[in-house]
Amino acid sequence: MAMLFYRFALFLHIVGAFGLIAAVTLEAIGLRGLRHATQGDEARMWLGISRRLVSRLAPASLGVILLTGLDRGCPRQPGGAGRRWRVRNGDADGPPGDGDRACPGNADR
Repeated sequence: MAMLFYRFALFLHIVGAFGLIAAVTLEAIGLRGLRHATQGDEARMWLGISRRLVSRLAPASLGVILLTGLDRGCPRQPGGAGRRWRVRNGDADGPPGDGDRACPGNADR
C-alpha cells in the first residue's frame, strides 16, 4: 500500500511540474501576443487569455508540487527516500541543519 501511495504521489508531482511548465509557456505566448497587438481590443483579448489560464494553472501546479514534494523530502519510515537529509549523533549525512526536526511527522524520532 505504501508503494502505491509513493508512486501516485510521484506521478502527481511530475504532473504538477508539467502543469507549471505549461503555465509559463502560456504566459510567454500571451505576452508575445500582447506585444504584437496593434489595437486595444486585441491587447485585451491576449491579456484575458493569459490572465484566465495562468492565474488558475500556476497556483494549482505549485500546490501539487509542494504537497507531494513535502512527503518525498520528509519520509515517515526509516530508510526511505530523503534519508540523506537526516542528522544522527551530530553528524550530518546531507546539508547542514537538523533535518529530522524540520520535517513534519518526524517529531517522534
